[in-house]
Amino acid sequence: MSKSQLIIPVLLAIFSFKCTPNTPDQAVDVYANGFPPIKMLEPSSQTQFVPVLEAQAEKGKNIIYAVSLALAWEELKNQIGKPENLESDELKLMEQSGSYKGALEVGEYVKDIKVTEQKISVRTAFGKSLSFRYPMDSITYSFAFNGESVRAFGMPYYSETIASEIGILYYKSDDEFIISISLEQEGNEMILAKGFSQDTRLSTTLENIYAAIEAGRKSDTAATAAWKYALNESDEVVIPIVSFNLGNNFSGIENTHFSVGDEEHKIVKAYQRTALVLNQFGAKIESEAEMVDSAAAIVDMPEAPKPTVKHLLFDKPFVMILKKDKVRNPYFMMKVENTALMAKVSASPDNDNK
Repeated sequence: MSKSQLIIPVLLAIFSFKCTPNTPDQAVDVYANGFPPIKMLEPSSQTQFVPVLEAQAEKGKNIIYAVSLALAWEELKNQIGKPENLESDELKLMEQSGSYKGALEVGEYVKDIKVTEQKISVRTAFGKSLSFRYPMDSITYSFAFNGESVRAFGMPYYSETIASEIGILYYKSDDEFIISISLEQEGNEMILAKGFSQDTRLSTTLENIYAAIEAGRKSDTAATAAWKYALNESDEVVIPIVSFNLGNNFSGIENTHFSVGDEEHKIVKAYQRTALVLNQFGAKIESEAEMVDSAAAIVDMPEAPKPTVKHLLFDKPFVMILKKDKVRNPYFMMKVENTALMAKVSASPDNDNK
């Protein structure tokens, strides 16, 4: 078999806040310093990256997915052909996965491909500016997530302006609900769900969330359920500030082999970096990946007793989804199980990544 080397650096960037949209390369340059310093994930970290939504993650850890690694693998296959005899279970899962398809179309990200006799370099990048229609309020009192004080934002006291950009997609109780937040940039959606973090596969979590949204859609027209789907003057919404910039090597992909025809390939490096800031202005996210290759359904939703007030507090594990409007597959999804990615009360905004 002949052997070749393949390098695939991939940059995936989604940016928020009220700013002028940039081209992907410009966006990367402008915002690259807006995140905390890069830190590498270690086996003992409380956070885990997954290459695709179907991957099994560890219970109790934050789970982060961005479509960048799957885009890198897709661009690789476009260059070298269909891979066979994959040793890596994660690459096999990526081959079987359809959860990244359509999350971003080819025209929505740029790619730079360089080919030599023994090396192929593939770079992809995209940038988006995602900001809330109206900035939310900073929380001035101590907010506890799983009992630990963190910085937060939202609507602690009723505001007609802020309430107008928050939609309740599903409500069963203060411990199980889903909201959406309107973004200035049409065609993008942000969904936050509490009470759906039990499964360790994001694909199952996503299906459970979609099933709940459908159940909510069917019941929100009923007069007895109308109170669930409107924010009233006594209601509150509070969301922790999230801030991180993490790098990760996929040990299950690195140093594994596959073949394409009579060519043998070895992935010697599989790296991804993802950074996110979620605060009262919106969500700012950036993700890059690099590979170096030598050669649940909801059946029934019982009616909850009508409460005096809805406390939509993300004070326990929750899920964040960013996706294109009317597209099922997200380009970013995160399950937050602990405070490792949150801005602590004693920390400054630029040093929130613990």
